[in-house]
Amino acid sequence: MKHTSVKAATWHTGSQIENDAANPLEQSITRVSDADIASPEVVNGNTFTASLVAGFMPHYSYHPLPDGSIRLLRLLPDRDKDAPLRCNIVSYPLLESGSGDHSYDALSYVWGTTSKDFVIFIEDFQLAITRNLATALLNLRDPFIERFIWVDAICIHQDDVKERNHQVQSMAMIYAQAARVLVWLGEQQNDSEIALQAIHQAADEQFGDIGPTFQDAIRMLLKRPWFKRIWVLQEVAAAQNVLVMCGSSTIDGAAFCSGLNALGRHIEALSDIVSLVRPASYLIRHTVFKPKVLSRESDTFSLRIRPLGELIDMYHTHEASDRRDKVYALLGMASVHSSSDRLSPDYEIEWGVLFRRLVQLLLSKNADITTWNNKDIAVIRAQGFVVGKVLAAVSEKNRVDRQIVDVSAKFSSGSSDKTPRLHASWVVQSLAIPIRKNDLICVIRGASRPIIIRTYQDYCAVISVALTPLSTFTDHTDSSYQDLVEAKGLPKRDFLLVWDWNSSRTSLGEEDEFHTLAKRQLGKRARGHKATRRENVRLLWEDAGAFKEQPKEGQDTESELRGQLNVYVEKFRQVCLVYES
Repeated sequence: MKHTSVKAATWHTGSQIENDAANPLEQSITRVSDADIASPEVVNGNTFTASLVAGFMPHYSYHPLPDGSIRLLRLLPDRDKDAPLRCNIVSYPLLESGSGDHSYDALSYVWGTTSKDFVIFIEDFQLAITRNLATALLNLRDPFIERFIWVDAICIHQDDVKERNHQVQSMAMIYAQAARVLVWLGEQQNDSEIALQAIHQAADEQFGDIGPTFQDAIRMLLKRPWFKRIWVLQEVAAAQNVLVMCGSSTIDGAAFCSGLNALGRHIEALSDIVSLVRPASYLIRHTVFKPKVLSRESDTFSLRIRPLGELIDMYHTHEASDRRDKVYALLGMASVHSSSDRLSPDYEIEWGVLFRRLVQLLLSKNADITTWNNKDIAVIRAQGFVVGKVLAAVSEKNRVDRQIVDVSAKFSSGSSDKTPRLHASWVVQSLAIPIRKNDLICVIRGASRPIIIRTYQDYCAVISVALTPLSTFTDHTDSSYQDLVEAKGLPKRDFLLVWDWNSSRTSLGEEDEFHTLAKRQLGKRARGHKATRRENVRLLWEDAGAFKEQPKEGQDTESELRGQLNVYVEKFRQVCLVYES
């Protein structure tokens, strides 16, 4: 965990140190802590709470950043692991410092509680921080060597909205150029050390000692909030190298993910919990061999991993303390898209406005869209037509995050043999809400690609707004996926769509609960008589009835798809082995 200071030494001459002054109050603060607090709240022995020093030391004030610069936290060494956290803040010209990685680490963590009960000392000033960040910094502090770390809560002036807007746009670049991304899972508890030990053993294909105690510890570790947070996806996707930390225990990011994949394959009892953290572990695993190419267009940097709509489909149920971050956290991974200025980070606009803009961009400007500032849900009224139906869908969650879906579709009305049709098995990226048999493929008026919906009594739930097959296994067709949006002559229908981003309902498994919640949100917004809305859904199914499952001799559709998926998984595994070697 030692961090080199070769490049760091040059920053003292090339960077501006903010508030570079001695700290004359350190000894008095120490004496107050020792003498006046009978039973202070302690973090790893550190007794410096914000309330303790509030009356003795002025609060830190941020200085404006030069163009193209970021702040870095210079964490000063101390042999006493319980000593207060003493730091400097430096401004660092990231855009002028050349390509490649730089000798600073970037911290990936969860803010946790919003209560800032602990402080760091920046020269002769104090800055309040959260408990989780305090424990992370205490574990990161080296006894002998100063460390340079980028930490969002400290290095971005959170109360300056203009700076916050600008710095958030640069976060993909900040993490991409860091020498290492440090994933802080939290303090050591619930046998987390033996969980990491078991994961490390599994990475070496050793499973003999991973009994119930180890399995329980692994489950508790993977239930930690870090794995649910949406910002961590970009942070690890951009990383050159990843180090996973939990208390004083550490494990290399690649080994961590290899171990999780192995556990999911070999220990059935862990397969479900491993699959839940797969979005983050998948991105960490591929930092080993994926290229780090940043795209710069209109002063916006992006990792160009996938189009924004596909990222939204995959990750919209991840959590954020600020709903707007459910969009902003994905922009740094998105391919450059049109109308991006309307989605650029701006913490002055309300969530409802941002969500509505997003739906207009990804779905249709012609739709009637209702959003709320305090809900992760949009109600969409639009016209369109049914072009196909999902005949079967299977997943292999223990290996790669993919589904194979068997679909039937058509491109014009009528039943003539000359009617262009599509019957194919698509390999698709697993979505936040998995595709299921009998989901419908529809085209909304004004949309650029088909969407996947799931019908309920008198409305439809949006499953995907940007589905793009990664490949096609079988294709009994004279047309392609892209031709679906050009379908002609199909009956136009009225759609009442509910797009729910709530993370607690990702599986839609409890149909009655989801239906009740969605209907409660619809309320009076669902204009039209209930009987009319039910009739509209019936018409959708009438249209979908034209897409019959083609009989397969000697094997049912789902069994055949599972066999195809196994072939795909093996091919994908071989490709990964080639890259990793």
